[in-house]
Amino acid sequence: MKIGRFEISAEYHHIFYIVTLCFVLFTLPFSYRAMSSIGIIVMTINWLFEGQFQGKLQRLKCNPGIWILASFYLTGVLGALYSDNFQQVIHHLQNGLAFFIVPFIVGTSRPLKFKEVRYLILTLTASVVLNSIVSYAILANILDVEVTNFRQYAYLTSNVHLSYMSIIAVAALFYFVTRKRKLLSHKEYLLSIVLIIWMTGYVFFLRSFSGVLIISALAWLLLVKRSLKIASPVKYLFLLLLLSLPLVPLYIFNQIYTGNFSDYSFEADTLSQYTAKGNSYTHDTTNFHLMENGRYIGLYLCEKELKQEWNERSNIVYSGDGKKGHPIRKTLIRYMTAKHLRKDSAGFAEMTKQDIRNVENGVPNPLYKKNTDLYYPRLYTLAQAIYFYKKTGRPFDSVTKRMEGYRAMLSIFSNNPVSGVGTGDIKNAYDSYYQQKYGRIKGFVGGHNQYLKSLATFGIIGFVWLIVSLLGSWIVQKGWKYTMAQMILVVILLSMISEVPFDQQRPAILFSVFYSLILFRKLLTGDKTYDL
Repeated sequence: MKIGRFEISAEYHHIFYIVTLCFVLFTLPFSYRAMSSIGIIVMTINWLFEGQFQGKLQRLKCNPGIWILASFYLTGVLGALYSDNFQQVIHHLQNGLAFFIVPFIVGTSRPLKFKEVRYLILTLTASVVLNSIVSYAILANILDVEVTNFRQYAYLTSNVHLSYMSIIAVAALFYFVTRKRKLLSHKEYLLSIVLIIWMTGYVFFLRSFSGVLIISALAWLLLVKRSLKIASPVKYLFLLLLLSLPLVPLYIFNQIYTGNFSDYSFEADTLSQYTAKGNSYTHDTTNFHLMENGRYIGLYLCEKELKQEWNERSNIVYSGDGKKGHPIRKTLIRYMTAKHLRKDSAGFAEMTKQDIRNVENGVPNPLYKKNTDLYYPRLYTLAQAIYFYKKTGRPFDSVTKRMEGYRAMLSIFSNNPVSGVGTGDIKNAYDSYYQQKYGRIKGFVGGHNQYLKSLATFGIIGFVWLIVSLLGSWIVQKGWKYTMAQMILVVILLSMISEVPFDQQRPAILFSVFYSLILFRKLLTGDKTYDL
């Protein structure tokens, strides 16, 4: 590019392209989302000022998968034509813009060298590691952040999106140490191993269902792939073991569910009617949809004693709200039930200062504050939500709200099977569904499944278009030849089960960058590139 007497060489444009890519990847986990968007905008401006459009056009012709992948964005444009809510149209098109812009920029720019790709991976890794240090500092109480939900350990961004970034970094580093060992120094090799272990552990620490599912599936598929290459008959035993491995988490979850949420019968007249002080208990023997640690919440409640004892030991009144906006009364009753205490003076006497503080901070069960068991509280809350959903038909937490969201999307699709409701009207369709079924809208979520959301928004046409854009671009570009391309595709396909990465800014940028870097690499004469 030439500005007056000054001319910026193609090499400087290329360096600036790499720097902006690094900036975009490094800023992805941070809460100020505009930084990544600014990076994409600057990268686009640099691409335009760089010129060399003849070469870019040739690369575009050599990589037809770019058109196929980016074409899905057009469904949003076409869906706008029969939408009424154009504010939602703009919101949708803005969030998914990365899947349109990034493939064209990355796919038509000069291909990166292996060393340059490593810069991108290390930048993303550094950002993830920085976030993990913050999370572990919160866990160790080095940072004074009150945690009432495991998601709050991902202090700077969504734990789900952060898990995706960790997985992409782990997949890339794993590829380097297994396939590109000769290109790494001994120190780089050891550091990569440490980072893989660190970030894999961090994915499980974040307790994102989607993240844990994806990284477990990747590991499982890699083990199956390796075991098929074993010449010994032992491979069949190993394969059998691998095939049965997914049953383990199901067994663990079933044990937690049956151990904590199994209905039990009793005779109402056998329950104690009076406390040790002679006051009457209240026993709710009609609503058995809430349990804590295997006990019904509504039994053995004496509010007269509980209110008096609480007000004597806490500065927050019994009828008020805690520090996080949770009603003290409800939180306290759940908390004491979880500790297998009767809700009276005698039971309250066993509450420690830490227990009081937990209730004030909205913690309904002491197990949520245990730092020694990372998976049990998450599975426990999931089991509790499913139990409540099963008993009442009402969603209780994010998982069951998503299950209800899936029902909403299927209902919307069944009423608009061909073209859906359109880009801008999907939110109104959700609201209408919830209003009709529950008489309210607040507290519910939209579509957290890219497949079902595509069906509801764009109908069967849009759904087929989504599958073709992903798999078609992968097949045309011969993605099956590249291990990294295989892993990225698995990550994207699995992430769409519980998220909408095409419609969310962070995952849209993350996946579009790496999907494009790996797939759109057919070269022109004289190009030098990486080998993944």
